[in-house]
Amino acid sequence: MGTYLVNQPDRYVPIGNIEVAIHQYIDAFMQNDLPNSKLWIGVGTNNTGDLMCQGQGYGTSHGTQWAAMINRLNTWLGQQGYNNLPNPPDKIKISGAVDLEKWTGKDPDNSILRCNGQLIPEAPPSEALQWAQAYSAGTNHSYIYFGDYADAAEGLGLSKWGADLTWELSWGIPEAYPLPEIYTRTGTLAQKWQTLARYSAICQGPSQAKCQPEIRAADPSWVAAKGRKMQFLGALTNFGEQNCNNTNANSPNQGWLQLYRSLVVDLYTDNSFPIYSSDITYEDAAHQTADTCPIP
Repeated sequence: MGTYLVNQPDRYVPIGNIEVAIHQYIDAFMQNDLPNSKLWIGVGTNNTGDLMCQGQGYGTSHGTQWAAMINRLNTWLGQQGYNNLPNPPDKIKISGAVDLEKWTGKDPDNSILRCNGQLIPEAPPSEALQWAQAYSAGTNHSYIYFGDYADAAEGLGLSKWGADLTWELSWGIPEAYPLPEIYTRTGTLAQKWQTLARYSAICQGPSQAKCQPEIRAADPSWVAAKGRKMQFLGALTNFGEQNCNNTNANSPNQGWLQLYRSLVVDLYTDNSFPIYSSDITYEDAAHQTADTCPIP
């Protein structure tokens, strides 16, 4: 098990290679450390590739192995002593990370979604859910959900892409914390996530069709740990990925403000504010990120 590279979609990287790369990155960070700097690494994947195959167990096996990798990385981190005094206890954090999406039509490398040579109209919800459940069963370390929320109009049930499934993957799973994509300046993505946060806080359903937040809230241990008010880790933008020249791409400041302003106006989502702002990019010959992006 492992993952494929974004900038080289045909190149498969085994989990062992990923672990070595994380070790090297953290070692280099500590060798060039600034006194007050901190590092939070989200070791990420998504639900394309094998997870397009429904009913073959890829979601469960990949989620299990991803959790085991995060456990090993955190054990290694403790052995290095990088979080010992005089460093702060949270000098370095390692979490899982996953972009679980519907992926309608095409995946990020612009190829038709396939499983064993068959065209797939969308990513199967079952495999995404099985990945998250298997990860949760295998570790207590959090995972960062950096996906989208495509089907805001859909509601009950975990068998389809909609409010219940996106909520479960991004907040209902005990280890899940949302860092949603707030990419465009239109503000619609932030508004969708505010709608989901409101759904989290107040949704109700008949006894035979309860919404997923209601179902989770029946577990006192879950309520004590998380509660029905979603807490956003932050807002994720892709200004750097657009090489700083896409006039519709949010800067990190713009994405954070959009999400904040969407949440603050509603009593049920007030205090669910994003903690961080973050920007995603990747580098290869076709996507050279500028050293400094002017703030639009």
